Amino acid sequence: MSIIHCQLAAIDLDGTLLDNQYQLSEENCQTVQKLAESGVIVVLASGRMHATILPFSRRMHLNDPIISYNGAMAKH
Repeated sequence: MSIIHCQLAAIDLDGTLLDNQYQLSEENCQTVQKLAESGVIVVLASGRMHATILPFSRRMHLNDPIISYNGAMAKH
């Protein structure tokens, strides 16, 4: 099996990074942080409003663009 090296990962929040109570687990937080530290641009993509995604981005110490409003806004 070969390893694919990516430069960008777009990750959804609800049902992907967040659990049923809309909480970000420490394991998922650390995994995303490691991905970002490896040089991958980590873009959070969600149907949510931009302001409701920011706390998760900050918790994971991300400084990459966010895609919100079901793709209607991309903001860095």
